[in-house]
Amino acid sequence: MIEPLRVAIKQAETKIENRCDWFREIVLLRLIPDADRLRRVLMPIRFLQHAGIFDVVKRMGLFRIVPGRLGRMLSLVPPPVRQGPKLPKFLRPLGENAPG
Repeated sequence: MIEPLRVAIKQAETKIENRCDWFREIVLLRLIPDADRLRRVLMPIRFLQHAGIFDVVKRMGLFRIVPGRLGRMLSLVPPPVRQGPKLPKFLRPLGENAPG
């Protein structure tokens, strides 16, 4: 999903500012595709959410002082979701045509 987006962005680049966009490079192309890296970066936000601080700060409108795209992204952070049990590394296939 990310690779076609990366190609489209490269083709659309015409300005020097777009080619040197650190935000796009770090967040979109390096952070989001790596689930472990994204999870580690979101740990402080998840802590604030569980402590109830995140909602208070959001209601007070303090996210408006965070500049640019980062401030807009804070408003998009979903509420925490309780994780289910971890899946095993291997799941045996079920059905008539299943080997085994």
